[in-house]
Amino acid sequence: LDVKVLGVSSGLALDTIDCAIVHYRQATLDSPLHMKLIQHDEAPVLASVRMPILNLLLKFKASPYSMGQINELAGQMFSTAIKSFLDKHEIPPSTIDITSAQADALPPLGTRGKDGSGSQYPGWGTVIARDTAMTTVIDFRMPHHQQNRQRHALVELTTGTLLRHPVHLRACLNIDHIANLCFVRPASNGAAMASDCGPGTMFIDYAMRYCTSNQLQNDHDGTWGAQGTSNDSVVNHFMQSHDYFNRAPPARMVAEMFGEHEAQALIDECLFRNMSDRDIVATMTRITAANLVRQLKKWIAALNAPAPAQKIELFLCGAGARNPHIVDYLTAHTADIVAMQSWEDIGIRSGAKKAVCAAQLGLEALLDAAVRERGERPTAARPGRVEGSIAKAKRWDEAVEKVVRFG
Repeated sequence: LDVKVLGVSSGLALDTIDCAIVHYRQATLDSPLHMKLIQHDEAPVLASVRMPILNLLLKFKASPYSMGQINELAGQMFSTAIKSFLDKHEIPPSTIDITSAQADALPPLGTRGKDGSGSQYPGWGTVIARDTAMTTVIDFRMPHHQQNRQRHALVELTTGTLLRHPVHLRACLNIDHIANLCFVRPASNGAAMASDCGPGTMFIDYAMRYCTSNQLQNDHDGTWGAQGTSNDSVVNHFMQSHDYFNRAPPARMVAEMFGEHEAQALIDECLFRNMSDRDIVATMTRITAANLVRQLKKWIAALNAPAPAQKIELFLCGAGARNPHIVDYLTAHTADIVAMQSWEDIGIRSGAKKAVCAAQLGLEALLDAAVRERGERPTAARPGRVEGSIAKAKRWDEAVEKVVRFG
């Protein structure tokens, strides 16, 4: 097997698009699969591009015709990022077998509006394939999981593939718009387990937009927060009244409603206390970090009661993993149970994890599609089986032929 996949990914906020080219090689069916990260980059998405999409997503359930607009705009957004990435790094599109795109904010292709419409529109993957002339896979799903478990199941599959160790228990804390925690048991114990655990950068991003009148969208490097002082009373009050361990809201609810309501309530409390803009951002950052520590400790206690035999190896990713205050707070308050690890130690550049996971899903979907092209029936019961919606373009036949020849 010798396949190159361009993985592209964007989170719930649609504020950045990550791109990564991954080269997969496997000598025989019985030999290990080798992957090499060829190139990675991140592109910010302008508010003028993403806000129309987010606004249409809010209206989608009531509006029967917005899905077509969403797909066109989202496809153009990804296409622009892909072409810019390839041009910047002087990579010919002809060297890529397939593009694999993932967007947490976009609904599955089969999602319908209240009147039952919506699914008849061409998917955003079709727009990417049209604009880039590259076969594109989107809308990943695992047939043996229910719809409400799909997002976590895909995280468990990809993170488990990257992090599984023969003897060590590992975990990945993805600090994106919302935070997601995935525990990967040693190879002998098999399964991984993923769960949302409250706000990631969501509160900080909202505070930055509020405090700068939308001039700045985030504080990923922690500069604003470092210039302020967090208010312990606000932090303690929030932590006493909010615990996401047993009642983390669904991701879409977080993105559309919960985050803004809670963030605005926090800002109102800070303004009542006459806090400065930078103090507000510092307080939001401390709340985020404190909640992540609480969630991490509770999940570790639940999985390893009464105590783990060794420290859990923790890998951080997402925009929040670049914020020094969050990382330092996590390190200081979990040092007795967690050993911080670097993605570079396992051959993945910092920040590339989500795009690499998108590439992995694209490979799995290609393998599944090749079985169908060969006239065989996929084994639905296979736990790791992944399906995807494929918009065929150049090199599709060649990519399938590579898989078929491999066996």
